[in-house]
Order: sequence, then structure tokens, then C-alpha cells
Amino acid sequence: MFYGDKLTELRELNGLSRKDLADKLSVSEQAVWQYESDKVTPRIDVLNALRDLMEVDTSFLFEPNMVTRGVASEGHIAYRADDRKSRKKNSH
Repeated sequence: MFYGDKLTELRELNGLSRKDLADKLSVSEQAVWQYESDKVTPRIDVLNALRDLMEVDTSFLFEPNMVTRGVASEGHIAYRADDRKSRKKNSH
């Protein structure tokens, strides 16, 4: 089962609006909304584009959140700070 909330998390972590993501995937903004709302499962070509763009295994989008499954409580999960620019960049 595809979990749209995982896509929403990835999109927001990458600082993308639905429009931005839609443009990168060559789909409509409405399609992204449908994916995130669990109305439609993305086609395989869209899943592959998401994998490459977000740098995650596609299986990540088909596994439920640990919090929603009751495995962990939300109070025990660390979240990234809103200010991503504060992180140091590697100079490799």
C-alpha cells in the first residue's frame, strides 16, 4: 500500500511545494495532491522519478510510519530543525 504521508514528509523535508514537485515529476499539482491524499498510487515511472529525486528506496513509500503504527510515540522522535541552512556542508 502506498503511503501518501511519506511523500508529503519527503517533499517538505526537501523544501518543495506541491507545484515544485509536480514540475520535477512532469505531473500536475493535482496529481501530487492525489498521491499525498492516498487517492491515487503513482505510476511506476513517477515512483522511479521520486526515488531518484528524493534519493530513497521506493519501498520507503510503501511502509507505514512507525508513529502511526504505534511502534514509537511522537514524543520520542527527533525532527530536523526548520532551518536547514544551519547545517554544515561537507567540503569533499
